[in-house]
Amino acid sequence: MNAWLALPIELRMLLLLLTGAFAGGQINRAIYRLRSTAASIDPWTPKLDQAPARSWFDRIPIFGWLSLSREVPLHGGYYWIRPLLIELFFALFTPYYYWIVVSGDLVPEIIMTPAANMQGALHATFVSHLTLVCFMAVATFIDFDERLIPDEITIPGFLLGLVFAAALPMSLLTVPDPPVTYVPVTFDGTVEATFLRLTTGAEDWPAYLNGPTGLAIALALYLGWWFAICPKIIWRRKGWKRACDFLVGSMRRYALTPFNLGLLAVGLIGITAVWWIAAGSDSWQGMLSALVGMAFAGALVWLVRIFAGAALGREAMGFGDVTLMFMIGAYAGWQPAIAIFFLAPMIACLFAVIRWLTTGDVALAFGPYLCFGTLFLFLYWPSFWQQYSPMLVLGWILPAIFLALPVAVGMILWPWQIFKERVLFRDS
Repeated sequence: MNAWLALPIELRMLLLLLTGAFAGGQINRAIYRLRSTAASIDPWTPKLDQAPARSWFDRIPIFGWLSLSREVPLHGGYYWIRPLLIELFFALFTPYYYWIVVSGDLVPEIIMTPAANMQGALHATFVSHLTLVCFMAVATFIDFDERLIPDEITIPGFLLGLVFAAALPMSLLTVPDPPVTYVPVTFDGTVEATFLRLTTGAEDWPAYLNGPTGLAIALALYLGWWFAICPKIIWRRKGWKRACDFLVGSMRRYALTPFNLGLLAVGLIGITAVWWIAAGSDSWQGMLSALVGMAFAGALVWLVRIFAGAALGREAMGFGDVTLMFMIGAYAGWQPAIAIFFLAPMIACLFAVIRWLTTGDVALAFGPYLCFGTLFLFLYWPSFWQQYSPMLVLGWILPAIFLALPVAVGMILWPWQIFKERVLFRDS
C-alpha cells in the first residue's frame, strides 16, 4: 500500500487506465465464453475457418477491435463496436472511480476522519466495488443478449463478496461512527468512519450475534443460498407429498455433485473458521452483514418473482435476477438493497419507453437495471445516506415492511390480471 501511495497520482491514474482497459478485455472474453451460443468473436477464441489469420495486435484492448473489424462479413455489421466501447468505458471508469473513492467523495460528509487516515479503507472499497462492477458488466450484456444470467458469474461474485467482507470489512459502504444522521448543535468534529453493518442505525451490534446464535444464522443463510442455486425440480401438480418426493429425488440426481457438495463444504467451513477466529471483530460482523444483505436482497426479488408470477399466470422475472441480487446484496448490504429494488424499475421504465419508441417492443431483461441501480447507488451513496438513514431507526420493522411489498404487488396484479382476462380479452 505504501509503495502504491508513494507513486505520483498521474502514474497511478495511468496504471489504472491500462488496468481498466485490460479488465474490459477480459469482461468481453467472459461475455462471449459464458453465452449459451457459441461465438468466435473475441480475439481469445479460436477464429472461424474462413476468417483471416489473427495476430497479437488483435488482443490489444480497444485498438485490437479496430483491427478485428475486418471480420464484419462473418459476424455482422459493426459487431466490434460494442466490445470496443466496453473496453474504452472500463479504461476511463477505473481511474475515475478510483479518484472519487480515494478522495473521499463517496463518504458521507459528516465523517470528519481525514482522508489520509482512511486510505486503507478507501482502497478496499475501490477494489471491492470495481470487482462487483466487472461481474455486473458480464451479467448485464449476457442478459441483454440471451435473457439469462449464468451461475458462473453470480456464484464466484457472491463468494468473493464474502471474502471481501471478512478480510476487508471496510470495503463495505462507509457510514459515520456513531451513525448519526444530522449534525448536532454541540458537534465537536470527532465523528469517525465505519462500515455499514446489518444493525447500523437501529442498535449497537447485539452480543448474541457474536455467539453460537450468530454462527447458526450465518450457516443457515449460506445453506439457504446453496439450496437456492442448486438444480432441482419443484412440481406441485400431484400434491405436496409428490412434490417433496420430486424435490428430494432431483436434488440427489442433480445437486449432490462433487462441485456442489464442495461449494457447500467450503462455505460452511469458511464461515465457521471466521467465527472461530474472529467472533466479535469487524471481520465477523462484516461477513454476517454480507450474508444478511445477500439473503434480504435476493428475497425481495424472489418474492416478486413468486407473487407477481402467480398473479399474472406467467413468469414475472427469471431466477437469474434472484441470484444476481444475492451477489449484489453481499457487497451492498440489506439497507441499500431497498433503494436498488426501487431504482431498478424506474431505470427500466425509461429504457422501456425508449425501446418501445424505437422498436415497438417493450420486453426487457430486468437484471441489467438492477446493475445500473447498484452503480447509481454507489456513485451517490453520501446523498442516499443523508436523505434516508433516518428510516433505519425503525430497526427490524423496516426489512419486514419491505419483504411484505412483493406480496402486495402480487395482490395488486392478481385482480388486474382477472380484469384483463374476463373483461378486456373477452370484449376483444
